[in-house]
Amino acid sequence: MNNYKQTAVSGDSYERAFRIIVENKKGDTPHMTFQNEMLLNVNGTEQHLDADSFTSYFDPAATFPLINPMDDSPLGQTGSDIQFQVLLYSKYVDARNKRDAAKAEAAAKEAAYAAQVILDAQAAAATP
Repeated sequence: MNNYKQTAVSGDSYERAFRIIVENKKGDTPHMTFQNEMLLNVNGTEQHLDADSFTSYFDPAATFPLINPMDDSPLGQTGSDIQFQVLLYSKYVDARNKRDAAKAEAAAKEAAYAAQVILDAQAAAATP
């Protein structure tokens, strides 16, 4: 059977991590699962396809080269799993604190509104 409307196409493809899942369950070795996607650029149209995934386990003695995310060139420095874990934990604490502050602010506004409603109702009831 022939390939109906078969044409030559031009384009390129590359692979990238699109999801990184960090797991830090108490009693388990912390680890990250990297889920990759294949991006196909064909005739000006980009398509995303699931690719492989792999897991990397935290190793307190491990170091890794730092890479420029814009062009994959080595930066000439190294990072460590411990530094990464400290950065990730610090980001978590910062985000948690901002979330908690926003919740507290919203609760305070709600309480102030409720108090004002009560005061208004009392004032209306006291007016002959």
